Amino acid sequence: MTAIDRRGLLVAQLIIDVLTISGLVFVAGPLTAYSYFFFVVVFLAALFLGGRWAMAFASFSSVFAACIVSLYYWAGDALRQGELAEGEVPSTVHRFREWLAPGSLDAYANPGFIFSQTIFFIAALHVVAWLANRLSEEISRVRILNDEILENMAGGVIAVDRTGTVVFANPQATELLGMRENAGWLVGRTFVDAFPPEVGALFRKGLQERQRLQQEIRVGERPLEVSISPLADGRAGGVRGAVAIFNDLTLRRQMERVTERAERFRALLEMSAGIAHEIRNPLASIRGAAQELEAAALPSEDDRRLMGVVLRESDRLDKIVSEFLEYASDRPVDLALVDISDVLGEVATLLRAREEGKGVAISVDAPFQLVTKCSPDQLKQVFLNLGLNAVQACGAGGQVEIRGEPWTNAGDPRLGARIEFEDNGPGIPKDDLMRLFSPFFTTKPRGTGMGLAIARKIVTAHGGTITLDSVEGKGTTVRLWLPAA
Repeated sequence: MTAIDRRGLLVAQLIIDVLTISGLVFVAGPLTAYSYFFFVVVFLAALFLGGRWAMAFASFSSVFAACIVSLYYWAGDALRQGELAEGEVPSTVHRFREWLAPGSLDAYANPGFIFSQTIFFIAALHVVAWLANRLSEEISRVRILNDEILENMAGGVIAVDRTGTVVFANPQATELLGMRENAGWLVGRTFVDAFPPEVGALFRKGLQERQRLQQEIRVGERPLEVSISPLADGRAGGVRGAVAIFNDLTLRRQMERVTERAERFRALLEMSAGIAHEIRNPLASIRGAAQELEAAALPSEDDRRLMGVVLRESDRLDKIVSEFLEYASDRPVDLALVDISDVLGEVATLLRAREEGKGVAISVDAPFQLVTKCSPDQLKQVFLNLGLNAVQACGAGGQVEIRGEPWTNAGDPRLGARIEFEDNGPGIPKDDLMRLFSPFFTTKPRGTGMGLAIARKIVTAHGGTITLDSVEGKGTTVRLWLPAA
């Protein structure tokens, strides 16, 4: 049955009620308690049909009440006039009086009393209609609010009565339980038939033990936290049902795993930094001894050549250890207002002066006073590292373009600067792109693999971002964004 059909049946029922009450009032008299049943009809109309229908039934009832009072007044007045004229009472009045209780017409001989009572009764009906409509709206608002809260909760909510029959279930509950059926399908079914065995066992335990239960279960591959609270029956002292709240623990478990990995990584980083510090001391001694031996008169050319290898590899190892310690350090960043265009121009000059930069066309395009708040030394380190990568990638005859411009990232209201280093080198294979910012990963024969890792660490510490795009055979572009303040 549709909502329109139910509304039509309810309107018809209330009309019949008004007619029935009018008949009772006609027989017993308007001043009897039956007249108050009109108020019940008006209240029900407001509760189930709304304010307009309540006012309509108040007016409808008022018409019948006024007609009945008018009939009583007419009959009472005719009877009183007939008795004053020595018993000449119309026959219709006698027949009308046979339907009424003895003496009921005497109270309606005063027209002022009858008029005031009728007006008061009609006004009271409409006031009740208005108040009932306000009450109905408030009840409806609270019910809709509660339904919206329960329907839109992130967790699942299921309520059962004392027999274990489901009386409410929101869509999130069926989704968390991995059920294809909708929430409406669950209503009216017992928890034994509707839910997986582990959930049904919790409901049974909650209804039997009559105390709040909280337990973690796994439905399929999804971990869930279930809290079941019994609903006490204050009058009987028993339990009239239970409410279960289901929360998905998947994100919490993922966060715990991420936190655990971060703690392990931090501990590993601290241990590695300690080892690197310990390596530097004997490494310095080894290099000092090698220098002494190189200064001495070595017996053969091969010995001198091998000693040079020892010195070069010692320097390389010292560089790796130093870069790792820089990556592992957690030093605070000293921020200052820096003109990016000046730093880029200085970096371009340094690149042209290096052996790798000879034969490479290096251009800089950055507006004057492109200011950001950063550490100038660290920023120069990042730019120089990215510039060296670009110069070494394209080689002699290549081209490196360095660009800077004001930029606002999508979703970030802060103004900042975007800096790009673009080369026309051979590009980077797709398989290596995701690993380039990882420590110790390098595509260079003599690289340490720490340059891009340190660059990302510095940029992130400044609140910026760094990305890398590369197409094999066309070149590579590295983009940085740094906030202005």
